[in-house]
Amino acid sequence: MQIAVEPTPSRTTPQITATPEDAAREALYAQYKVIRRNGSVVSFEPAKVAIAMTKAFIAVNGG
Repeated sequence: MQIAVEPTPSRTTPQITATPEDAAREALYAQYKVIRRNGSVVSFEPAKVAIAMTKAFIAVNGG
Protein backbone atom coordinates (compact mmCIF):
# COMPACT_ATOMS: atom_id res chain seq x y z
CA MET A 1 0.00 0.00 0.00
CA GLN A 2 1.32 3.44 -0.92
CA ILE A 3 0.17 6.86 0.10
CA ALA A 4 0.87 9.75 -2.22
CA VAL A 5 1.31 13.06 -0.50
CA GLU A 6 1.87 16.31 -2.30
CA PRO A 7 4.32 18.61 -0.56
CA THR A 8 2.73 21.77 0.72
CA PRO A 9 4.46 25.02 -0.14
CA SER A 10 6.13 26.62 2.85
CA ARG A 11 4.73 29.92 3.99
CA THR A 12 7.07 32.79 4.43
CA THR A 13 6.35 35.80 6.52
CA PRO A 14 6.32 39.07 4.63
CA GLN A 15 9.28 41.30 5.25
CA ILE A 16 8.36 44.69 6.64
CA THR A 17 10.58 47.47 5.48
CA ALA A 18 10.84 50.74 7.34
CA THR A 19 9.99 53.80 5.32
CA PRO A 20 11.12 57.35 5.98
CA GLU A 21 7.55 58.09 7.07
CA ASP A 22 7.80 55.42 9.77
CA ALA A 23 11.06 56.89 11.02
CA ALA A 24 9.51 60.36 11.12
CA ARG A 25 6.50 59.04 13.01
CA GLU A 26 8.72 57.31 15.56
CA ALA A 27 10.72 60.51 16.01
CA LEU A 28 7.48 62.43 16.52
CA TYR A 29 6.40 60.19 19.42
CA ALA A 30 9.89 59.64 20.87
CA GLN A 31 9.50 62.59 23.22
CA TYR A 32 6.29 61.25 24.79
CA LYS A 33 6.53 58.97 27.82
CA VAL A 34 3.75 56.95 29.43
CA ILE A 35 3.54 55.91 33.07
CA ARG A 36 2.17 52.38 33.19
CA ARG A 37 -0.04 51.07 35.98
CA ASN A 38 2.93 49.39 37.65
CA GLY A 39 4.79 52.72 37.72
CA SER A 40 7.31 52.02 34.97
CA VAL A 41 7.92 54.73 32.40
CA VAL A 42 7.88 53.61 28.76
CA SER A 43 7.85 55.34 25.40
CA PHE A 44 4.52 55.99 23.68
CA GLU A 45 3.53 53.40 21.06
CA PRO A 46 0.55 54.32 18.85
CA ALA A 47 0.17 50.70 17.73
CA LYS A 48 -0.67 49.63 21.28
CA VAL A 49 -3.38 52.29 21.48
CA ALA A 50 -4.84 51.08 18.18
CA ILE A 51 -4.92 47.49 19.42
CA ALA A 52 -6.59 48.51 22.69
CA MET A 53 -9.21 50.56 20.85
CA THR A 54 -9.95 47.65 18.51
CA LYS A 55 -10.35 45.23 21.42
CA ALA A 56 -12.65 47.66 23.23
CA PHE A 57 -14.77 48.17 20.11
CA ILE A 58 -15.12 44.42 19.60
CA ALA A 59 -16.02 43.92 23.28
CA VAL A 60 -18.76 46.57 23.17
CA ASN A 61 -20.25 45.68 19.80
CA GLY A 62 -19.90 41.91 20.15
CA GLY A 63 -17.44 41.60 17.24
